[in-house]
Amino acid sequence: MRILFLYDFPLWGNGSAHFMRHLISELVSFGHEVAVVTPDKRRLQKNVRTFTVPWQETPVFVAHPELPKAKPYAKLNSVDIAGLHCAYLHTAIRAYKEFKPDVVHVNHLFLITWAARYLKAILKAKYIITVHGSDLHAL
Repeated sequence: MRILFLYDFPLWGNGSAHFMRHLISELVSFGHEVAVVTPDKRRLQKNVRTFTVPWQETPVFVAHPELPKAKPYAKLNSVDIAGLHCAYLHTAIRAYKEFKPDVVHVNHLFLITWAARYLKAILKAKYIITVHGSDLHAL
């Protein structure tokens, strides 16, 4: 199975990243092909493709140890949010078309669920969502 993960934070430094890295490692060990859309430029493993969202300042829900000066989503203005959404959507569409996953796995409810719904509406993508909890502060 080919699985495309959508993630909106660095791949290290918080609980959801740890969960996702472990899950990806297990999936790869069972022979699944995995790719990740993230604002992080670092790669997880050499056999996991990373599509980096070109955004300069990753926002946070509450706090993130790798992003000590990051703005909370609640303090972003409409231009920042629109720019972030466009950058993420553009990268997610490119990743979907290039990687051709069987399923998209969204991690966090707030920012990127709408991107998965767009992929479903336009490209007939199947997706699942994992809610980690910290994203509920943003709602």
